[in-house]
Amino acid sequence: MRITYARIRGWRSIKDIQLRPGRVTALVGSNNAGKTSILSALNFLLGDRYPQAQALEDKDFFGKRRDEGVEIAVEFEPGHDLRSLTFNSSATYPARDLTARWRNGGSSGITNDSRRAAGLVYLDAARSFDGQFGASRWSLFGQIVRQLNENFRQTVPEQTLVEIQGHLERAQELLKTDLYKAFVAAVSAAFQEQVRLAGHAVEFDFRTFDPLNFYRAMYPTLVEDGEGKNPSEAGSGMRNLIVMALFRAYAKTFRSDSIIAIEEPELYLHPHGQRSLAALFTELAAAGSQNLLFDP
Repeated sequence: MRITYARIRGWRSIKDIQLRPGRVTALVGSNNAGKTSILSALNFLLGDRYPQAQALEDKDFFGKRRDEGVEIAVEFEPGHDLRSLTFNSSATYPARDLTARWRNGGSSGITNDSRRAAGLVYLDAARSFDGQFGASRWSLFGQIVRQLNENFRQTVPEQTLVEIQGHLERAQELLKTDLYKAFVAAVSAAFQEQVRLAGHAVEFDFRTFDPLNFYRAMYPTLVEDGEGKNPSEAGSGMRNLIVMALFRAYAKTFRSDSIIAIEEPELYLHPHGQRSLAALFTELAAAGSQNLLFDP
């Protein structure tokens, strides 16, 4: 999937702009030139959250003029069922914000599944470790966990899934020692004494293993001089490098035809790492991805 044309009107610092990006497109300019606004507009339209007018704040409108509205439209290269997507928020479009044009010429709304096929993998300059590695389905790591689980369930026999779940359930029962049971009972009793309402209770369960998603327990460990530790104990620069590694691995492993947008891709990277990243974008473009880069 590749964007062949984009128009952004009334979005943040952009009054009206049209783009025809290629396989690798670098946005270069001075501060406050609107580079971030371009990528954030595309992320609003194609990112993981469904674009809705009620999610917009005053700062999202050019000059904070809500009455002028916002329009973000993209067209995709031929060969896909989805030909274009348009978000338009103004008094003229009160009922439906997002419309799609299909290969057959029809125009209608779009589901999240359809949007996912044209989804944007976006990494802003903040490089939020907690945000990208959060358990939310909208985080980058959440997407990885979901795709790993889907692949596992598609490739492993049903009987194997049943056996794994049985092993995990037995392991959880072993963890319920007498001290654990006493603690849970004490918490439950204290809660009941405080609320004094029928139908309310506090229960504990092990969330380490989710029978619906075995990969939810995944979490990165930073190994330093042979000793593992939680990345939260490391400095911000090291955490940002882990986020960047996550992004690169996701782009290369899961979405060979994805649209990738990244702000300041060389941020926190050693010169050798910067050269390696440039080679990665070239490889991704050759494999079918489209890369939109923002450089200061």
